[in-house]
Amino acid sequence: MYLPRFRKASRRKFATWWMDFEAYAVHKKFDNVLKETKFSELPKLEIKFDATTGEEVDQKLTEKQQEAIEMNRMGITAFHMAFQGSTDADCITMVMESKTTDWPSGECWKVVRDLNEEYAPPEDLMDWVEQKKDLANIRMKTNESPTTLFSQIKRIENKYRGRVSVLTERDKLTTIILKAPDEYRGAIHMCSRDAAKTGTDPTLAELRKKMYDYYRTQKGRRYNGENKSKIALYTASDDSDDSSDDESLDSNDSGNRGRKKTKKKKTRRNNSKGNNNKRCYGCGEEGHIKRDCPKTKRANANDNSNEGTKCSGPSQQASAKSSGSGYFF
Repeated sequence: MYLPRFRKASRRKFATWWMDFEAYAVHKKFDNVLKETKFSELPKLEIKFDATTGEEVDQKLTEKQQEAIEMNRMGITAFHMAFQGSTDADCITMVMESKTTDWPSGECWKVVRDLNEEYAPPEDLMDWVEQKKDLANIRMKTNESPTTLFSQIKRIENKYRGRVSVLTERDKLTTIILKAPDEYRGAIHMCSRDAAKTGTDPTLAELRKKMYDYYRTQKGRRYNGENKSKIALYTASDDSDDSSDDESLDSNDSGNRGRKKTKKKKTRRNNSKGNNNKRCYGCGEEGHIKRDCPKTKRANANDNSNEGTKCSGPSQQASAKSSGSGYFF
C-alpha cells in the first residue's frame, strides 16, 4: 500500500487525504497514535538522560510501552514523507515543532492536533445535529453479527467526514454500548472489567473482539441445536415413510391379481382394435385373427354341447336301472 501525499494543502483536500492516511496507518499498525490526545501506552519520556553524565538511562519500559514508542516513530516518519513537496511549508513545521528534548523523534498527537486546527473545516451545528440523529437511529437485531453495528458507525463517520469533527473512540464506544442487544451485555461487562484491571478504558478493538467471540460461540450453539432438531425430524419422517411403504406394499400384494387381469383385458382389447387389417387363418375373412374368429368359437361351442348330450345317455341308463324300471336299451 502506497503512502498518500498531502501535496495541495487545502481544507477541501485535507478530508480526503486524512482518510487515506488513516487507512495507511491501519495497514502499517500505527493508527493508535493518530489521535488528538496522547496515546495512553506512551511513556512520559521517549529517552531519559542522566542529569550529571548526560548518558542515556534505562527506563525499564514495558513491552507495550516500547511498542507504543515504535508506533509513534513510524507515525512521525510517515508525516515527514507525506508532507514532502507540499504547497504549505507549515506542515513540515508542525512536525519539527513536535520534537522536544524529552521526545527527540517528535510526538504524533501534537501533529494531529495542529493539522486539525489548521485544515479541519469549522463544525456546522446542523451537521453535528444530523450526525447525532443518525447515531441515535442505529439498530441491531438479536442474533445479528456485530458487523451490523460497526458497519453503521463507520458509514456515518464517512458520511460526515470533513463536515464535522471526527468521532472519537469514546463516542463510538458509547454508541455501541447503548445500541448493542441485551445478549451482548455480558461480553461488554467482561471487556470493561479486563480494562479496569489495568486502570484504562476499554478500546474499540478489544470490545469488537469480545463481541465477535460471543457471537461465534452462540452461533455454534444455535447451529448444533438446529442440526439436532433436523435429525429428530428426519428420523420421524423416515419411520412414517417406512410404515406407509409397508402398507402400500401390502395393498399392492393383495390387489396384484386383479390388476394383472385388467391389464390382460386391456391388451386383448387393444390387440383387437389393431387387427382390422389382418386376415383370419381359420375362415379366411379380414378384420380379425384366428384366436378371435367368431366361427371357430361357435363351432367349439357346438362341439361342447354335443359332448354333453352324448354323456347324458349312460347316466340316464344307470339311473333307470337303479330305479327298477323294466326298460332296457
